[in-house]
Amino acid sequence: MNAHSLPVIDIAPLRNGGATAGVAHEIEAACRDTGFFYVAGHGIEGEVLRRLDEASRAFFALPLLE
Repeated sequence: MNAHSLPVIDIAPLRNGGATAGVAHEIEAACRDTGFFYVAGHGIEGEVLRRLDEASRAFFALPLLE
């Protein structure tokens, strides 16, 4: 991993009873090394992610309250 990338962790084994210890180790390492990581294999449909992105952008575009 270089200084401008984040680890991508496939959590599918956590969903389907696979090798959970390996996933846990990857998450631990990512949290210790960078503090952040991308999640793959989560099973969330693309349309849900698209709507979440849209709602997040709308929220953060709101004016600040004074």
